[in-house]
Amino acid sequence: MMRKSQHKFPQSAAHLARQSRHHTFLSVVLLVCFASAAVFAFHTSALGISAGSPTAQKKPSPDDGILYVTVFTDKGARLPDAAYTAHPFGKTKPHWEGYSDVRGEFAVRVSFQGDYEIEVKAKGYDPQIRKVTSEVGDKTDVVFNLVPRAPKKP
Repeated sequence: MMRKSQHKFPQSAAHLARQSRHHTFLSVVLLVCFASAAVFAFHTSALGISAGSPTAQKKPSPDDGILYVTVFTDKGARLPDAAYTAHPFGKTKPHWEGYSDVRGEFAVRVSFQGDYEIEVKAKGYDPQIRKVTSEVGDKTDVVFNLVPRAPKKP
């Protein structure tokens, strides 16, 4: 005589459907987690935040200055996605770099008073370089009016 637990009964269709829904739900959850991690990594890299080293970001200080830049076209329209580099005057290696936002704006937090050099480039426009002086704890507004690049002669 065999015990009931030793018999192999076929699984019901309802049980198989529950298992399938469970696996699909887990797959969706994992996909959402990976997508969220990818978006977070992209945004932190775009903002210049290093997720790997907590010492890479210095805490803001009331003595920090902010260079607040707005990029316009020659017709007065704001210019998004203009590439910029900025560094202390006299240095050549960019200390900050990125792109202007959809409003043609970007800001750079500087930790000491002095002169900085900002270069802005955009596709179809001549690049511009500007020397800016930052004061302790102040916001310095800078405006770039980019001029369209002259067409190349054949």
